[in-house]
Amino acid sequence: MLVAVQIKHETSLALKAIWPGIFFNVNQVIMKSNLLIIVLCCTIAAAACTVQGRVITSRPDDIVYSRPVSPGPDYIWIDGDWVWEGGNYRWHEGRWDRRREGREWHRGQWEAKGNGWRWHRGYWK
Repeated sequence: MLVAVQIKHETSLALKAIWPGIFFNVNQVIMKSNLLIIVLCCTIAAAACTVQGRVITSRPDDIVYSRPVSPGPDYIWIDGDWVWEGGNYRWHEGRWDRRREGREWHRGQWEAKGNGWRWHRGYWK
């Protein structure tokens, strides 16, 4: 049988009986819940601030390949991209994409980072 009884004692801490003989302090539960929420929010915020890509010790050689013919005059070439997969950067071929009105494509580039290199992906701006 489930019993929910609120008891006040001289220090005005509220105690509740969830199951006969099992008591807990409501204020402590609320404080622990709030602490858990704060920790989760900090974890999510830290994950959102992580860098894009990983640092590697040596920069890969530039990839040389022939660009296919443009499908039309409204297309712009998007250079190939290095993508972090399986603990290493892997090359993904470039492609033709439609121009975006009022926007410009900024190609990806390698950045020297400490004792290694990190790839910054291309983007529209």
